[in-house]
Amino acid sequence: MSPPIVVFDTSVLLSAIGWGGKPNRCLELARARQIVGVTCREVLEELSAKLENKFDFAPPEAAAIVADLLGVLIFVVISGNLRAVPNDPKDDMVLELWCRRWR
Repeated sequence: MSPPIVVFDTSVLLSAIGWGGKPNRCLELARARQIVGVTCREVLEELSAKLENKFDFAPPEAAAIVADLLGVLIFVVISGNLRAVPNDPKDDMVLELWCRRWR
């Protein structure tokens, strides 16, 4: 049986990095290859920006975290064309990421 596929969005990654808990446990499961974690460029760019702007990480620190995540998570390319969440367009990238993985 293949491991479950899990989409990692910005909020889950921020929680894993900043506070640990269950989001960090999920990231550790991806690290251990017990689940398949997926993300996209848009999520990682948003994560880097939030680490720098909201949490005062230096750019090299944020870049190191993103580089580490690229070694753990599968990078999926999305088109950015999905428009399904009018009240929160940034959620569109997460939906497209999820949908794209199973096409």
